[in-house]
Amino acid sequence: MPAQGGPVRILASGTGHFFQNNNNFTQDNYIWYAQPAWSENSSTLIFLSDLQKYFDWANYPYGDLGVDFDQSLFLDMQVFSAPLNNPPPRNVIENSGIVAYANFGDGGDRDPAYRPHHPYEIIYTHYTYDSSRSNQVIQLFMEDPTMIVKHPEKHYHPGDPGGGYDPGIAITPPNVQNLQPAFSPTGNSIAYIRRIDTTHMGLYVMPVPENITGDPNNKDVEQKALQPYKQSSLIVQGQFVSQPIWSPDGKQIAYLSYNNNTFDIWLANVSADAKTGAYKMQGNPVQLTSGGVDGDSRPFWAP
Repeated sequence: MPAQGGPVRILASGTGHFFQNNNNFTQDNYIWYAQPAWSENSSTLIFLSDLQKYFDWANYPYGDLGVDFDQSLFLDMQVFSAPLNNPPPRNVIENSGIVAYANFGDGGDRDPAYRPHHPYEIIYTHYTYDSSRSNQVIQLFMEDPTMIVKHPEKHYHPGDPGGGYDPGIAITPPNVQNLQPAFSPTGNSIAYIRRIDTTHMGLYVMPVPENITGDPNNKDVEQKALQPYKQSSLIVQGQFVSQPIWSPDGKQIAYLSYNNNTFDIWLANVSADAKTGAYKMQGNPVQLTSGGVDGDSRPFWAP
């Protein structure tokens, strides 16, 4: 809808109905949508959805989840894209609009965003489990959003980590939980949240790895992608810190923080070191709201 108000245009509908399957169990084909993010030229949206929850991987020619998953609903949220002009029907988005896969039953993807000035690079939080299937792994991934559509023959295994070609590449290590990335306006830095320990979370800023999405399964490229993480700088920490977002001029980061038993929006003034490029906070964080914020999405700056 227009920012100043006006008619709402539906890009993709989640409308569905309940029905009885062949085993006489009640199911539904309603669809979830969440966390839309604009491309820089405003021609495309990437977003989360469970559009493929009935996707029949048993008959998919380039990948198969195996007998354990063929008849199970794929409820994990994945990243899809759709054009704003002349958007295709829902079934076309389901099959041709997939951008980033989830691992079956492991939590899905979150926080998708385009990298400014780089239309063929996106970032998202990826949830999975380690090989023991008992420890959750939360990492930041980057990807070329056209990789799956352009190369459907790559043998994808969204339900079997490591079982096939992975179009995404991790930019944070598997042994530390990192989430909720946000690109700076220049596209050269990433603000993100790190779980420091069981009682502390931190807002960090790191440089963006360059030239990694074209060959994401190359072992040397995988190591290269993890190097900028080592240059991360801590901006602020607390019991619960979340949902960072940069100001349009790149001089401030707004975020949610839990203090005195409530969540509120806070603001950190930041600057980059002229020599190292490392970010640091200027002064103390500023509290913008009082009395609690009950939303679960990040704040947004007006352009």
